[in-house]
Amino acid sequence: MKKGLFVLFGLLMIASMLFAACAPAATEAPAVEEPAATEAPAQEAAATEAPAATEAAATEAPAATEAAAESTGPTQLVLVESGNYTSLDPFTNAWHANPSYAVFATLWDYSLDLKNFGGVLAESWEFAEDNMSATVKLKEGLTFTDGTPVNAEAIKWNFDKYLDPELASPGGGTMRDFIDNVEIIDDLTFKVNLKAPWAMFMDELAGKEIASPTAYEAMGPVEYANALTSAGPYTVKEIIPDVSITYAANPAYTYASQYAHNAGPVQFDELVLKYMNDEAVIYAALETGEIQWAPIPAQYLEQARSNPNIKIIEAEGTDTQYLGMNNEFYPFTEEGVRQAIAYAVNREELNLIAFEGAAIELYQPLGKGNIGWNPEMDEYGKQTSNDPAKAMAMLDELGFVDSDGDGVREEPASGPNGNKKMAYELMTPVDPTNQRMVETLQSQLAAIGIETHIMTVDSTLMRQKTAEGSHQMIYWGYAMTTPDITTYIFRSSRIGASNRNHVNDPYLDTLLDAQDQQLDPVLRQQATDEISKYLIDHRFHVPLLSPMYYYGYRADMVDCTEWSIQGGCYWTDWYPVK
Repeated sequence: MKKGLFVLFGLLMIASMLFAACAPAATEAPAVEEPAATEAPAQEAAATEAPAATEAAATEAPAATEAAAESTGPTQLVLVESGNYTSLDPFTNAWHANPSYAVFATLWDYSLDLKNFGGVLAESWEFAEDNMSATVKLKEGLTFTDGTPVNAEAIKWNFDKYLDPELASPGGGTMRDFIDNVEIIDDLTFKVNLKAPWAMFMDELAGKEIASPTAYEAMGPVEYANALTSAGPYTVKEIIPDVSITYAANPAYTYASQYAHNAGPVQFDELVLKYMNDEAVIYAALETGEIQWAPIPAQYLEQARSNPNIKIIEAEGTDTQYLGMNNEFYPFTEEGVRQAIAYAVNREELNLIAFEGAAIELYQPLGKGNIGWNPEMDEYGKQTSNDPAKAMAMLDELGFVDSDGDGVREEPASGPNGNKKMAYELMTPVDPTNQRMVETLQSQLAAIGIETHIMTVDSTLMRQKTAEGSHQMIYWGYAMTTPDITTYIFRSSRIGASNRNHVNDPYLDTLLDAQDQQLDPVLRQQATDEISKYLIDHRFHVPLLSPMYYYGYRADMVDCTEWSIQGGCYWTDWYPVK
């Protein structure tokens, strides 16, 4: 068998998947999905092959640092979590983040530079010559926190749940597209048979939470969502919905990948995730030491830098913050209307008002730190941006005119709504930065005669409304380091899950198929560029900004053995400071 032939062109990475880190509030990760929040390695690294089925995956991590071992610092690690608590059942939940990844173990994870994979539950993996199957061997002696074994049978049970078409697991959407079945070879070995070569195989499974079959079947999905029995670094101790989740250390977790400096267990007795959404409150809690790590909004950066107890981690983001339109809702069914809206957008103004200029203006569907981002696509996208006069001329030509002079255009009489005003809901998750963005977008759209009514909702409701298609316009985001993010966001089979804009374009699906199956990095970049150009031409959504990531932590209380290029830290590498 040929080892490691799946080219690591794109590295999916939700920061919370491996690290104690969070994405900006306006961003969701797709449901392996995300997060989200991550940064890509350089393009040269993107062509690196996935690690061979090496014993390296089973290599012991270095011992914890002396500072960590001798520390008499805090016994609790307290981090902020944005959004709000929701069900964390891995098979029915479309949102995966710190709350679940603190508990669940995955087959493998990423190196700190995101160039390679290291085994967590998996000891080794190898691919067939035709790249149509992969054989995975698990580490010996591992158990879930309920005492049941982590074996091939348990892994197959998890895969079968993700693949079950009746359950239609949001996290299993792409798996169902590519995985045919899983067969057990022996107690610790299983084989994944594919329908077609899949460039995202390693990335996708790095984000798949592995649950205890025994616990899940005994409890049922509702109870299990609050118990989360797995084999990860922590176990659930207490959940106070929308307030906090408290975890206890799992002393049996001693098998972090070779990329962690401390193989485990974690170096805190407890982990606390506090739900906070007010920027001022979050920063004040960081200054007082109530929380020990948090994203830092741009307006607090200088204040944070002047505090000797706070250290700043800075990383270029992969986020694509975007203005979305429900492509099944008239008039956003009309390409010309979507294009006019794209012309109306002034990204420079959005950046200054919402991020104080600290974000990267984005004219293509991939964030700047994303593998596959191409500056030529940005130049191409600029041609259809920031031209309100062009936007108004296009709407006039399409018959969307302001006939009564009140400043708001009407839809054509021939349309499905008659002469209805061009007045639409613009929805976004609750967050101060989001509020500044949507208010600015509201002003820019008003300038071309489109009225918007801002709706700020919690993330759970937003995911629900976009899944069922009851939304009109949204401001949100997505973040992955792989160009395959477009598969999650635009593939027709993902409508009702991560395809929030309800795009159903057969030709686009064929382009996504070609990209997903292309293992050669040069040809894969060409496929990615073709997709980007098609998305720009048809404006199924409007990419806006890619924010920088700024994280602050209380260096007088806690620290990390080594930070990733994402500004995150392996759970086991956090340690208390004396």
